[in-house]
Parts: sequence; C-alpha cells; structure tokens
Amino acid sequence: MKKIILFFFLLSLLSCSLLAQMERTGLSAGLGGGALLGATTELNDQLRFHGRAFVRYGFAEQLQVELGGSIGRVSGNEFS
Repeated sequence: MKKIILFFFLLSLLSCSLLAQMERTGLSAGLGGGALLGATTELNDQLRFHGRAFVRYGFAEQLQVELGGSIGRVSGNEFS
C-alpha cells in the first residue's frame, strides 16, 4: 500500500512541474545534471557525472522549441 501511495505522490509532483513548464512563453534557459552508469557484466563500473544545458523558446502555452546539449562519459573496462 505504501508503494502505491508513493507512486501516485511522485506522479503528482512530476505532473505539476510538467504543467508549469508548458505554460511559460518567451525565452528561458537552464542547466541540469545527473549520473551515468554503464550496464555491463563487469562489477567495477563507476558512476560518472552527466551535465546538460538548454535554451527554450515558448511560442504559446503549449508550443515550445528547445535546443540542448549534454556531456558525459561512461566509464568501465568495456567502454575504454
């Protein structure tokens, strides 16, 4: 039961931010980050940083164009 409540709570948070993002018009930009981990049979893969930047222009409430780029490096013996 707790997992179901947590799922719907996280889903509601995601949908609120999604709706707020789509209502913005004009020029906006942002940065983001995360982690990369290669899915291999090796157990010594390392977690690496992933960075992202974007520029977004909203024409109307539901119409936007976005240009973005990201950089990251997957590490591990199978990726070298």
